[in-house]
Amino acid sequence: MKKNLYLTIVCVLFSVVFVMANTETALWSENFEGDWTANWYVDAGTWEVGIPTSGPNAAHTGDKCAATVLGGNYPANANTRLIRFNTFTVPSANQNPRLRFWHWYSFASADQGTVQIKVGTGDWETISETYINTGSAVWTYSSIDLSSYAGLSVQLAFLLKSDGSGYTVSTGWYIDDIEVVSGPIVFNNPETWESGLGDWYPDLGTWEVGTPSSGPGSAHTDQKCAATVLNGNYHASVNSRLISPQFTVPSANQNPRLRFWHWYSFASADQGTVQIKVGTG
Repeated sequence: MKKNLYLTIVCVLFSVVFVMANTETALWSENFEGDWTANWYVDAGTWEVGIPTSGPNAAHTGDKCAATVLGGNYPANANTRLIRFNTFTVPSANQNPRLRFWHWYSFASADQGTVQIKVGTGDWETISETYINTGSAVWTYSSIDLSSYAGLSVQLAFLLKSDGSGYTVSTGWYIDDIEVVSGPIVFNNPETWESGLGDWYPDLGTWEVGTPSSGPGSAHTDQKCAATVLNGNYHASVNSRLISPQFTVPSANQNPRLRFWHWYSFASADQGTVQIKVGTG
């Protein structure tokens, strides 16, 4: 049986603290509680907006969300987008424009979901990870950098593709609380998680921030921690990172180091590692 991994970053001790004020601005947002058809449409079927009765069984916030199917499994042989038909101009790159949303997903076999963007009358381009043959098990957060499209008029879409075998479908993709924002990306030092995820984000799902009710049963300090799953076991077939905002490491003579508290339990060949990436490497 799969077991839980709980990773709590409570004391990241870098000697340089980012003091830039957080003046984040939302260009637009969508929670699907109102008339969603004013801004969105579906090509080639399946997408719905309403109260989910399968998958996560509840929206991320409020009552409604968008879903490939609100109750049951998506169909075989689907190739369908949920499209925001209102175009918008991406803010300048120095404003750090980014798309953020919450999603829950379960894809079977070779089925997959991707986030796409279209510039003017051009072709759709994929800008997200490909969520394929995997599931999140929880509502999880995604943040996508849009700075390479700065100054351009664009549309966004969520694409579902499934193969032709009706025996390998699953509950699909649920989307909520979409927003395009700009403003400084904040690295809190230390990071205690008491204010939520902030500008950290998971790739390929599962990570949550909140009060744990399994695993260690409580955070190391205060109320909240980061965890693969706050209540229960992590999902099978997961390959997911919890990624920090970018920061500059102090000089070597200042002895920069990463420190954190964590609780973990891995089954079988499952594993967790701490990783670093330099620039776009």
